[in-house]
Amino acid sequence: MYLVSIILIALILGVIFNFIWYSFKENPDLLTPGAKGLPYPVKAVSGTVLFLVVVNSLFRKTSSFEPDYTIEVPDIHCQSCKLTLEGRLSKLKGIERVSVDVGGKIVKLKGEINKEKILKAIKEAGYNSQEDYE
Repeated sequence: MYLVSIILIALILGVIFNFIWYSFKENPDLLTPGAKGLPYPVKAVSGTVLFLVVVNSLFRKTSSFEPDYTIEVPDIHCQSCKLTLEGRLSKLKGIERVSVDVGGKIVKLKGEINKEKILKAIKEAGYNSQEDYE
């Protein structure tokens, strides 16, 4: 599905760019003998859109929440570990929110649940918490 969405977006953007290009009644060849390149309005719009996308990504709020439990899990190494733990822990009754920090090797949970059930679910997923090492 991921590749299909990339292909569809590429085709749609190609049609849009062709429409923009032809609306300025320019030669569709990007490399012309005079090295004209794109018309100024197309460059200005493209630059503005790029600038807005970058600014939006810089100021986008990260999903933060105040966890009820913070558990250190040294066995977390990759995105697959993150997905496994988030999937397993989010299925527990009483859990409202789960966040796994791969770099910090920390699991943050919000919800009404016994900590022992959380530790058991982590163990069943194939990971050890810091408490297992103590």
